Amino acid sequence: GLKDVIDGEKWKFDIWFISRDEFNKRSNLLSIDKVQLTEDQKELILLFKKYRKDNMLDITGQSIYKAVLEGNCKTTEDLKNYLNL
Repeated sequence: GLKDVIDGEKWKFDIWFISRDEFNKRSNLLSIDKVQLTEDQKELILLFKKYRKDNMLDITGQSIYKAVLEGNCKTTEDLKNYLNL
């Protein structure tokens, strides 16, 4: 990934290279490229990613997005219940 500081904030960008076959296998995953996230949803996603990091949880970013967008999770307790942690 790439790391940079933008407007005083530290950012990490992930770049993934996958084969066409792998891309096609993942077509059933949540596609967020057309989703309009609210500010609250963005904050929750960042909160949950920090929670994952702080607690060394083996959950994907995809799972976090699904928890917010499909599971309507609003708290870390909601997240834990949604993901059966």
